[in-house]
Amino acid sequence: MRWYLALYDEAGDAMYPTLRLTAVYFAASGTGGLDLEHHLWYPVEVCIRDTVVIRTRILARRLKLFHRLRQFRGPWGLKQPATSEEIRLSAA
Repeated sequence: MRWYLALYDEAGDAMYPTLRLTAVYFAASGTGGLDLEHHLWYPVEVCIRDTVVIRTRILARRLKLFHRLRQFRGPWGLKQPATSEEIRLSAA
């Protein structure tokens, strides 16, 4: 499970600038983020040589809160190897 979360974290780091949540923003505002709720499903194993794409959908967004769904896409056909659903809070 640790490596699934690490891959999702890397995808999140790439996504934040599109939401204007940059290192400059966090330094200037003195805020950070945390997960209020996090669900992870991984019914199919991802192997070390598998190439994956992580797709993120923002389901809801408020001033300090957002709800997102992230899914692995890879060589497994219709089987979904992992899904992560989070409710994330920006905190000062």
